[in-house]
Amino acid sequence: MKFFRWNVTFQFVFLALCVYVGLVGLSLFLFSRGLNDALDDQLKSLLAEQSQLIDFNGKDLKWLEGSDSAGFHSPFSRPLASFQLFDLNGKVLGSHGSYHCAKLFLHPQEIKGLPVTYRTQVLPLIVKDTLLGYLQVEMPTTQRDAVMMKFAVTICSVTLLGFALLAWAGYNFSKEAAKPIYDSYEVLRQFSADVAHELNTPISTVRATAENMSEELNEPDALRTRLEVINRAVDRMNIIVKDLSLLTRLGMESEKPTKTPEQIALRKLVVDVVEEFKDRFQQKSISFSSKIEGDPIVSGHQDPLHRMLANLLENALRYTDSNGEVNVELYSDHSHATITVSDTGIGIPEESLPRIFDRFYRVDKARSRDHGGSGLGLAIVKAITAMHNAEIDVDSEVGKGTTFTVIVPIQKIRA
Repeated sequence: MKFFRWNVTFQFVFLALCVYVGLVGLSLFLFSRGLNDALDDQLKSLLAEQSQLIDFNGKDLKWLEGSDSAGFHSPFSRPLASFQLFDLNGKVLGSHGSYHCAKLFLHPQEIKGLPVTYRTQVLPLIVKDTLLGYLQVEMPTTQRDAVMMKFAVTICSVTLLGFALLAWAGYNFSKEAAKPIYDSYEVLRQFSADVAHELNTPISTVRATAENMSEELNEPDALRTRLEVINRAVDRMNIIVKDLSLLTRLGMESEKPTKTPEQIALRKLVVDVVEEFKDRFQQKSISFSSKIEGDPIVSGHQDPLHRMLANLLENALRYTDSNGEVNVELYSDHSHATITVSDTGIGIPEESLPRIFDRFYRVDKARSRDHGGSGLGLAIVKAITAMHNAEIDVDSEVGKGTTFTVIVPIQKIRA
C-alpha cells in the first residue's frame, strides 16, 4: 500500500513537473523577450534625442557645438549610454560615452564585453531623402540581466516550495484514492485465504472416505473406478488449495515480510532442482541439459526460490513433447544472476503472452487440465520473483518453444 502511494505520488509530481517546466520555460522566454523589447524602445528613444544634436555641414556629419563632454545637452544626459557616429562606409566620425565601439551593427546586437555586455541599436541619418550616415548607441544590459536573474531565482524558489507541498498533498490524497483498490485487494486476499482454509476440511473428509470405501469394496469394478475418479478430483482440488494458500502467503510476504532473508547459493539450488527432474524428463524421452556457471549468492528464501524453478521446469515438462529438448542455464555478472529455462515445446501465442502470469489463465485449456495443471503455476512464479525484487521475462514462438528468463539481484559471487 505504501509503495503504491509513493508510486502514484511520484507519477503525479513528475507529470506536474513536466508541465511546469514547460510553462516556466515559456514564461522565461516571454519575460526575456519583453525585457529586450523594453530595452530596445529605450535605445530608440535615446537615438531620437541624440539625433537632434547631429549637424550636417554639407560635407560631413558631426555633433553640434555646445554639447557637453558626454555628447548631450543637459536635458538629455544619459551617462550609461555610449554613442558612435558612422559614415556610410562604417568609419567612426565621432563618439561619446564610456564605451567606444568601432564596428557598425545595422541590426540590434549584444556585444559580449568584459565584464559588461552591451546591447546596440542604430539609427540611419537621412536628410532630404538622402542617407548620410548612422548613429549607433550602446547600453549595458546589467539592469536587464539583474531583473532576469531575480525573476529566475524567484520562480525556481517558488517551484521548489510548490513541489514540496504538491508531493505532500499528493501523498496524502493518494491514500484516499488508493483506499478502494486496497480494500478490494484485502477482500480478495482474505477470500483466497478463507477459501483455502474452508476447503481443506471437506477435501480431507472426501479423501478419507474415498480411501475407506476403496478398502472396503472389493467389487464391483465400476464403483472402484468411480472412487479413483473421486480421488483424482480430490488430488487436483488439493493442489489448487495448496497453490492458493501459497499465493496468499507470498502476497503477504511481499507486502510486509515476516521472515528474515537468508543467503542462498543459487548454484546448489539449481543443481538440486535439476537432479529432481532428470528422471521425469527421461521417462518422457525429453533431452534435458543444464549449464551452470559461477556460484552467485542471493538474499531471499530457499523454499520459494526452489518452487519458482520447479514450476518453470514443470511447465516445460508439461508442454514439451517426446524427443523435445529442455535446457536450464545459470550465469551471473557483478550485480545480477540470470536463470533461463528454455524448451522446444508447443510455444505460446503472442496474444497470450501478457496474460500467462494471471491466476487460472491457461493458453491451452484442454491440455492443461489433461495434465493436471491448476492454472496457478506461473502466477506463483511471478509472485516469488516480486518477493525477491527479481524480474522475469518470457520469449516464445508457437511451434518452436519458450524461454523464461529470471534476473535476481545478487550479493556476491563465490569463486
